[in-house]
Amino acid sequence: MRPRLKAIRDNVLCLALLVLLAVVALYPMFTADKVPFNVNGIFFSPPWEEARPQGLAAPETPELSPQALRYYPWYAFLSHAARARQLPLWNPLEGCGVPFLAALRTRCLSPFSVPFYFLPPGRSLQISIFLKLVIAGWCAFYAARRFGLGAPLALCVGAAFKLSGHVYLWSGHPISDVLPWLPLWLLVVDRLARGYVRHWPLGAVVVALMAVGGDPKMCGAAAFFGLLYLLIECLFSRRRPGQVGASVGAFLLSGIVGTALAAVQIVPYLEFLREGACSGDASANASLELRHMALLFLPRLLSGAAENGESTLKLFHVGVFQLWMLGLWFSLRSFVPAVQRRRVEAMLVAACVMTALAMVRHSILPHVPYVKFLGVERLSVGSVEHLLAGNAFALALLAAMAADAWLALNAYECKAALVRLLVFLPLLGALGVAAVLVCPHASGQEAWPVWQQVLVTVGFLLLLLVLLGVTLVRPSRNIMGFGLALLTTTSLLFAFFGDTAYVDRAAVFPDTSFTKTLRETGMRVCGGDTLERWPLAGNLIPQVYSPSGIRLKRHKEFFERAQTDTGLLQRTGAPGLLLTKQDIQGPFLWRRAALAVARVFPSGAALFIDRNTKPRAWVAYDEQPAEAEGASRPQASNGPPAQVNVEEPETLFRVKVHVDHSRRGVLVLADAYYPGWRVRVDGQKAEILPVAGLFRGVEVGEGPHDVEFYYAPMSVVWGLGITIVAALIVLVKMRGVQRVDATL
Repeated sequence: MRPRLKAIRDNVLCLALLVLLAVVALYPMFTADKVPFNVNGIFFSPPWEEARPQGLAAPETPELSPQALRYYPWYAFLSHAARARQLPLWNPLEGCGVPFLAALRTRCLSPFSVPFYFLPPGRSLQISIFLKLVIAGWCAFYAARRFGLGAPLALCVGAAFKLSGHVYLWSGHPISDVLPWLPLWLLVVDRLARGYVRHWPLGAVVVALMAVGGDPKMCGAAAFFGLLYLLIECLFSRRRPGQVGASVGAFLLSGIVGTALAAVQIVPYLEFLREGACSGDASANASLELRHMALLFLPRLLSGAAENGESTLKLFHVGVFQLWMLGLWFSLRSFVPAVQRRRVEAMLVAACVMTALAMVRHSILPHVPYVKFLGVERLSVGSVEHLLAGNAFALALLAAMAADAWLALNAYECKAALVRLLVFLPLLGALGVAAVLVCPHASGQEAWPVWQQVLVTVGFLLLLLVLLGVTLVRPSRNIMGFGLALLTTTSLLFAFFGDTAYVDRAAVFPDTSFTKTLRETGMRVCGGDTLERWPLAGNLIPQVYSPSGIRLKRHKEFFERAQTDTGLLQRTGAPGLLLTKQDIQGPFLWRRAALAVARVFPSGAALFIDRNTKPRAWVAYDEQPAEAEGASRPQASNGPPAQVNVEEPETLFRVKVHVDHSRRGVLVLADAYYPGWRVRVDGQKAEILPVAGLFRGVEVGEGPHDVEFYYAPMSVVWGLGITIVAALIVLVKMRGVQRVDATL
């Protein structure tokens, strides 16, 4: 067979195997129609209790996972907006309305969110997670091929990266929307470090793909990791200062133009950072210490739910084979071509630096001069899970390079490498034993005994030694590559087995009598503190609270005042009150006379109708916009109160209100004020004003009026314009990108 046809055949085979590995890793999704999304916690909240699957154990903590609080409700709304053929610019379901596209973590423009524009959220979620694993494996495979590896060994890199904890375990987190593109980013950085500065447009495209992934911290960590890699590789290559400056300049150009490509998402996000009190960030706050080194060897020493700190620390594990192959690399590195050695070790050093930062971020960084002043410990490269994200690809590439170098050894080199291997492997083993002795162990019935974990790890080591022995007698890239890929897949699936919570697709935020009742009323819901933790938006039910964490500063300030004056809640346009017995006997006791019971649920919670609650839209005759200091108060004229109706149908970012027989006053709409909202009164543009610190208002004169509030943010317009200009620049500059031989 011709070499070109053979290469095509090998590549296609490996790409198909990576798809098959994704199917195996997600087998419950295909065999039982489940979703790898941890929303089980909702079944212990009253709205969904009656749909609790039989045998589901109560969670260790009462807190819901970010998948239940944030990610699934966002996906449900995105799918709802797409089915209604409306742009997901504004979300009226939470917090009296919050920006949706601008929140960034909602991932409206992520390539992995595309299924939600066409299919129901449950099915889209399955497709999205499957695509993440496939794309992550393919990108890692392609990068490994361009780094000079053959198809079978590149398959090992793809399998190791796609089954890493960041991609596999955190498949519902925005971090998994960013990470699949990381291997391509490091490949571009490698080209820039070697002087191919015209490759910056490729880097810009990759930066844009990562930027719309919804995790700015991961983007910052990827940029920092790439910069470290570039500088270290330039240092190892002893490049001249002028050459280093050109590479760094091209690197920065990639970042700037890539950010501009994503400006349609980034510019609204910058606006939101100015107006928002919280962005819905669900980063874990785990602390990585030197004693946790044992997790590299025994990943099941710690056990816990999918979202707690222990699970975050499990991301430290990158695979036992990658770890043992580290000893092989240092045994034969002197026989590896200098160019390959510099590239791989530069990436390894960069990964070590990032890991060291993860270990000192809590203990040392805050005490470094100027760091606290600059807020570096809170910057986008400051979370453990983000700082560790590059380790899986770096060590997988090093392991594959070590295997490739092993196959190329002659008799003399092989003998020397084996002698060194007999030194390095015991050193690694001794390090592992010491780490296990000082690392805290998991306890409980579900925890694996340490001796069993050690036995499994030693078994994997013996299998690796058998593979090395076979390829020593009969060198074969196919045997080494496919064998190592199989062992890597097995070890990673073992390491993370049981850490992914699967839920029946039909049971993700199911409809119950509780949610159906709330939806049938068509009312925005308010209530006690308990309601703040119920993500009703997952069932497309509007509420004044924002369990997802996306909150405006105005919203936060308003509800802080409402804690001492619950009467303010009567202004939120939410006549429906979800209250528990404790709420009725506590802060809502004074409103009891105005409450009518609509329905009592088996959980003990009850839906009340407050007869004194203001409607969603009403005219105030003695209301002054909170921020219009010195403005004249509208003078009330004689006559009956205005009849105000919110007209239907209403879009997500357009509200029409008809005011009948109004006196002069302020029309108040109990929706959140935010830049970009505009208003027309009888077809004429008018000034929209914040009322009571949170709501929208507009002055109206006597007589009937047709008022239209509409959302037309200039941040989206400006962002789209910048994106178009950046895209044109990239298209023009793509002509200068040249093909690079991987062995140069």
